[in-house]
Amino acid sequence: MERVSQSRVPSRPVADPISLVEAAYALEGDEDAWLSRIRSATSALLPSAQVRASVSFVYRAPTAAAFKLDRVSADGLDGAKAMAALSQDAAKDPQYIRDSILSRSCDFVSAVPRTEEQEGWKAMRSGLGVVDGFVVNGLDASGLGVLSLVFVAKRPTVSVLRRATLSRAAAHVVAGL
Repeated sequence: MERVSQSRVPSRPVADPISLVEAAYALEGDEDAWLSRIRSATSALLPSAQVRASVSFVYRAPTAAAFKLDRVSADGLDGAKAMAALSQDAAKDPQYIRDSILSRSCDFVSAVPRTEEQEGWKAMRSGLGVVDGFVVNGLDASGLGVLSLVFVAKRPTVSVLRRATLSRAAAHVVAGL
């Protein structure tokens, strides 16, 4: 069953990556509240002035062709539209899903080959007036994953070391799920 929730984009200072790990294991409330905490922690990893919106997805992807979104929760955008956009891109281009969601735990959307060919991504990006998206993606061996996407108006610098740290934190997010 697909569930969609939406709330306001919080303004927060840049956080330490451990805040994402803490959010992953803060299990109070329902799954929507948990996803909201994950999304807030991910958004706080970037300068708040750059963040226009954010969305979190729970997905199952035992293979790229079998990619399926189970739940979405969003701040500053229509979560149902974001879910439809990603589902559209996944159905048209499973290789893109393999190259992006199944191969990257922390990166900018623009770093993935063929991103600009994805109609859903282009529609979301232009609708929000943003230049890129920053993703933190936890995926376990069974194909269960949690992806948080932060839409940014200006692409910030995120060092290779920080991305590596966030990649390790992403493993905690899916473990918390």
